[in-house]
Amino acid sequence: MALAYLLSVALTCSAGPAAAGQTVRQVEVRGLQRVPAATVLHYVSARPDMPVASLTTPQDIRKLHELGLFRDIQVHSHPVADGRVDVVYEVRESPWVGSFEIVAGSHALHDRIARHLKEAGLELRPAEPYRPSRGKRVESQVRDLLRSEKYPHSEVSLEAREENGLVRMRLIVNPGPRLEIGEVVFEGNASIPDAELRRQLEITRPRRFWELGSRAGAYDPEQVHHDLSRLRQHYLSQGYASVLIGGPEAVAREIDGGGLRICISVPITEGPRCRLESVTVEGEAEAAAAEIDLIVQGVRTPAWYDRSLLESKREEIAQALGHRGYALGQVDLTQEIDSSGLSVRARYSVTAGIPVLIGKIRFAGNATLKEAHLRRHLRVQEGRIFDARALDESIERLNRSGLVSRMNRSDLQLEVDSFENTVDITFQIKEKDRHGIFGTGGSEGIGGSYLGLIYRAVNLLGLGEELALELDGGAAQSNFLLDVVGRHVLGSPFTLALSAFHRATDFNVASVVPDADDLVSLLRRKSTGIGLSGAYAISARTSLGLGVHHERVSTTVSPGNAESTSSGRTGLAPTLLLDFTRGTGPQARGNRFLFSQNWIGSSTLTTLQSASQSLRIQAFRGDPWTSGRNSFAFRLQGDLVHALDKSPLDLDQRIYAGDEVVRGFPRGGLSPWRISPADGQDTIGPAGADRVLGLSSEYRIPLSGRLSGAAFFDLGWSRLSPSQEPAAGLLAATNGLLRGSLGGELRLRLPVLDQPGRMIFAWNPLRLDRLVSPGPSPLRLADPRGVVRFALGGTF
Repeated sequence: MALAYLLSVALTCSAGPAAAGQTVRQVEVRGLQRVPAATVLHYVSARPDMPVASLTTPQDIRKLHELGLFRDIQVHSHPVADGRVDVVYEVRESPWVGSFEIVAGSHALHDRIARHLKEAGLELRPAEPYRPSRGKRVESQVRDLLRSEKYPHSEVSLEAREENGLVRMRLIVNPGPRLEIGEVVFEGNASIPDAELRRQLEITRPRRFWELGSRAGAYDPEQVHHDLSRLRQHYLSQGYASVLIGGPEAVAREIDGGGLRICISVPITEGPRCRLESVTVEGEAEAAAAEIDLIVQGVRTPAWYDRSLLESKREEIAQALGHRGYALGQVDLTQEIDSSGLSVRARYSVTAGIPVLIGKIRFAGNATLKEAHLRRHLRVQEGRIFDARALDESIERLNRSGLVSRMNRSDLQLEVDSFENTVDITFQIKEKDRHGIFGTGGSEGIGGSYLGLIYRAVNLLGLGEELALELDGGAAQSNFLLDVVGRHVLGSPFTLALSAFHRATDFNVASVVPDADDLVSLLRRKSTGIGLSGAYAISARTSLGLGVHHERVSTTVSPGNAESTSSGRTGLAPTLLLDFTRGTGPQARGNRFLFSQNWIGSSTLTTLQSASQSLRIQAFRGDPWTSGRNSFAFRLQGDLVHALDKSPLDLDQRIYAGDEVVRGFPRGGLSPWRISPADGQDTIGPAGADRVLGLSSEYRIPLSGRLSGAAFFDLGWSRLSPSQEPAAGLLAATNGLLRGSLGGELRLRLPVLDQPGRMIFAWNPLRLDRLVSPGPSPLRLADPRGVVRFALGGTF
């Protein structure tokens, strides 16, 4: 290829001033055997009668080389009469794959390797060009597969034999013995205990019982180096600036009679613990100087040395430059350790350069999505000053659009033109499947547990819309939902959604009477209707919404009442959303605020029956003691509903709070209770509430892959105004009572439902446990002291 580039340069030079008037007479391709000449001519710039000076020979060679069809490409020019030139592209084709064979120790291993290569898009099929680099990738993929299956000493080699322009390929696989990591020991660590160091290892450690099916316990030399790098970063974050992590020694030996296991020994030289004495900034920070000063002031000195903190500040400084348009700005961190090795001086060298403009914005990977639908979500524009913050907001808006799979910064391609002082941006997107059937489910709220299926179609009409059809049900509820959502309707910032629904729910509240039935049947509610809602994006994080729905409601009160009431209702609900969050689960960070108002009235809303308000405030923070690996989560929620027509609230409009507010209590467990006559005697039953407050806090810990844990503390309070029960007596002992739960959860994100299954262990230090006298004899009401239960779906 170097010779080809030299020839292309020579051809370009031949078209210099002396040949400024020369034109191409004809274009010829030589050396072809299988590839049509039209293929080559399609990718090159040379055309008959074009000026020789217009040839882009280096680009032609690069395009042909990227096809992977040719071993060698050369370009020649031959002057002919009348100042014309013949251009010849001389190529030597790559051989084709004649056959590909996998030689493994068993049929099962053969099938796993073949399936893995197919899923990775690395099948070597006959009659395709032979690419040595692709063969190396095949070897690497199979080697990684075997290591993940705990074959640490596997041998993989790809033999290629060329005959008559065809390459016969054999992938020879010797898996070797299957071994797991038995133990990891550290030598030389005097300050940090072994248990703390082992927590820094992601995969290089013995497999725990709940990690069945994961890569944990597999010996992978590349992963070992990655984990040792994490180990070194942990030492640096604890102040050991001169720590040395030696090369690990892995040996196979028998452990406790359990067969051969791999034992890994890691030598460590900790060195002294250092203090950070000073942090300075040098260089020209330009317009971001004030923001950079604030970032540096966030590093306290003197303090224990923390390399991870200094590195995070370096990234913040680089981001500050990017926010001001300095896309080419660079920030270097240098550290000076004094002769005693006990103190460190840090210095940031900032080179801002000059602000750059955004050149072209492109999308790659959108086979069916129109570019216009994607551009609507961008906060960056061509010709504007480059802003890294706006670029991050664009990525987040695309992720929230529902049109593409989740993107990261690594999915962007930036091309800088230093002459034009511009940067071109290419978004590498992956479209979601246009059709799909997914599982859904949940287990909290008055409806209890349910499972179902969702059919989802994206961009079905080519308008960037999303259609969802959901069917679900459980012991106490069933739902049919049809939603059509269109974003950026007619190019505006509006999102419009049309829905049709049919719901049936049994309002069953958990009994607080010991030895009574688990659930008290209150009423059954059916509703059928349609809804139209819209949202206007004020900014990337703030939106206003307005929804209207009309439904036909049928209510049957239990027990012993076969009659049902039916009426038409219309609801109007404005909402305000401020969402500054990113990530999900243990990785969630930021704040979220949601407020909604809802009016319910007659079919035409000429008469209003009730109004309700709902507030949700959520906050997610990284744990500074674990460098953000673990996190804190907080939620404040409040609900208020009241009648507007001077009549008591209907039972189905009241709030029956329970495990969704305080997770140690059963369904509807926070409801106040009332005394009501039935069959000539007084009975007690759930009254519902017209106001509810809840406060939840969690400490979230990612454990392994889809598994995470959380410690929680919940508080909940509910109350019903006495005016809502004029003919019956509220039990004061159950009204306005504060409840609380303390405990922990294990959460596993389920692959089919794509939501967490949660095992909850809760103890209730604040609960109801009193004697009441609804009749001639006292009755004990008692909430459970604690629960161990399974739940499906997230909390917040």
